[in-house]
Amino acid sequence: MLYYSDEQAVSDFVTGLDIDVPVLLGNSAVARAYKIKAFPTYYIINAEGKIEMSSIGYSTELGLKIRASL
Repeated sequence: MLYYSDEQAVSDFVTGLDIDVPVLLGNSAVARAYKIKAFPTYYIINAEGKIEMSSIGYSTELGLKIRASL
């Protein structure tokens, strides 16, 4: 699996997509806890900390914006 270990690379990726959502950088323990089997994996988590939806695989910028707005 590919892990982003550099926060700046993740920040640059998100900035390039022009989306306005918090992005958290995990590690192998987080991957196990969330049962992540492939990358990229997206989780939309609401203000109460509940997972609203998840998706595995690459997405377009429009797809990410739609997920973030749900």
